[in-house]
Amino acid sequence: MSDQNTYQITALGVPYAVRRVYLNTEKRFTEPDLPYPDLRLPSTSAKKSDTYRRPILIPTSPFEVETMDCEDAHEDASEVTDTHWLVVDELRVGKAETVKDLQTKALKRFEGSEFAELTVNQKYHRYSLERFGKGHSALIKEKRDEVVARFRSAFEEIQYVTVTHSWRPSSEAEVVMGYEIFAKPSVVRTMVDLAGCGHVQSQYLAALLLCFAHRGLTGKCVELLLKAHENKHPQALDALARLLLAQRDYVGAVQCALLAMEGQYRHAKLTIEFVQRALTGMVMETPRGLVPAFLALLAELESGFGKLASKHFPEWYPSEDDLARAFFQRFMGGSDRV
Repeated sequence: MSDQNTYQITALGVPYAVRRVYLNTEKRFTEPDLPYPDLRLPSTSAKKSDTYRRPILIPTSPFEVETMDCEDAHEDASEVTDTHWLVVDELRVGKAETVKDLQTKALKRFEGSEFAELTVNQKYHRYSLERFGKGHSALIKEKRDEVVARFRSAFEEIQYVTVTHSWRPSSEAEVVMGYEIFAKPSVVRTMVDLAGCGHVQSQYLAALLLCFAHRGLTGKCVELLLKAHENKHPQALDALARLLLAQRDYVGAVQCALLAMEGQYRHAKLTIEFVQRALTGMVMETPRGLVPAFLALLAELESGFGKLASKHFPEWYPSEDDLARAFFQRFMGGSDRV
């Protein structure tokens, strides 16, 4: 396991510091997974438990909800879409005031006063009563319920985009299939606003909606996807990788996919395969002459990503012994044919 926690990716030429996030540690976005079978134990021991968890697919539109319902795959995902995980600190209690701002003001309000001996939670409660006429917990629940209601209403207006309805060429549309959604401008604005309230699924969906509306990634899209990733949304980083690949940012796509794999999102391996397929037959000129484009890309990865690449794809970095063994195998094979 790498001891590096933060990596610098480059998306469309802009560097971003991205934290490594282990997705299987967040129960809201994972489901129990069966461990690899152990032949030494009876088959009944391979029960689902929290010891083995895998990221789940979170639906991006009502169409996907219906599809997952038909496949009996929506039970775990619905828990996320129904409970609406959000970052409470970022939940707005006023036009621009967040819960975190409110709590900071509450602590300052009672400094040196007769209420200085109150506990932190008591200070939050008393200050919320003064400001809003209700306790801190009741205020948060009210604001949270407002966010949930707005999200549910907006979510119903999102349309799934098929390959044939994408504005992209079919080869690119195939790469981002499942990551393209559409909605009218008012719905997009609502999702962006909810994203600013700390609503994690809105951060993800707002990025995808903006990307489709603007016919490509913008800085805002990248920032929203990285924010969702920081909040452990399972598809966010792989979505960014796919969208970067569709815009031919191959290095950025590989960086994001490798980091997603390191975070236990196994499906990101398919994104790497898409990159390899896109670069098949392409060569680049280097100081050493013409080399296959994918090898040139690997050489561009900084050391941290190089370590991730060698960990998840050791076949990309054969040892001297491997090369010698391959040479003699070819040599002996050729000798047999003569």
